Amino acid sequence: AQNLPKMTRRTMRIDGDKTASLDFKCSILRLLYHCVGIDPDVRDLYQPDKIFPQVWETATDPFALKAARDIAKKLTIISINSRSPIAAQKALAKFIDESESEHHRDVMNAEGVTIATLAERFDHLHGRAIDLMTDLLEVPDIGEHIMSLESSIILTLCLVLASEGRPVLPIHDELIVKATDAEFVEHTMIEQYREAMGFAPVVERDFHD
Repeated sequence: AQNLPKMTRRTMRIDGDKTASLDFKCSILRLLYHCVGIDPDVRDLYQPDKIFPQVWETATDPFALKAARDIAKKLTIISINSRSPIAAQKALAKFIDESESEHHRDVMNAEGVTIATLAERFDHLHGRAIDLMTDLLEVPDIGEHIMSLESSIILTLCLVLASEGRPVLPIHDELIVKATDAEFVEHTMIEQYREAMGFAPVVERDFHD
C-alpha cells in the first residue's frame, strides 16, 4: 500500500466501508521541537511562506504553491538527515534537478534564489532547535532518532487501535481507517502522542470518496 499513488489509496475500502486518512502534520519537524521542549505555535512547520516568500505572496497557481511546499518539506527532511550543510544542499539540488515536475524548477526561478539561500532560510527558522537537539541531548544522528520515535508512536497507536477493534493501515505517518472511526482515531492519536512527547500534535483528517 505504501507504493500506491495517493489517489489510488483514496479509493481503498475497509470491510467495504469508506475510509479516511489521518496523519501527524509535519511530524518529523514537530517531533524535533518537542524533543527539546519547544511547542511551536505554527500549524505548517515547513513554513513555505518563509522559505519562498516571493512565490507565496505573488503566485496564483495552486501547483506553484504546492511545489514550494514540496521543496520546503524536502529541505526539512534532507537537512535533518544529512551529516553536513553541504551534503544537504547537494541532495536538495539533486532532488530539484531530477524532479519530474517542472513546477519545482519554476518556483526556484520565480523566487530567484540559490539552494544555499534556501538552506540559510531553513537554518534561520529551525537552526536553534537542531542545535539544541545536537548539543543538549547529545544525539549523534538526529534523523534516525526522530524516525525511531515516530515509528514507536505509530506502532503503539496501531496496537491500541487493534485492541479496540478498529482496523488501521499505517503508511509512514499516515493512518488509513474506516471513516466512521476517524474521530476516535484522531482522539487516540493525540492521546498517545501527548503521552510519548508531553505535547499535543497537529492531526489532519481527510475523508475519502
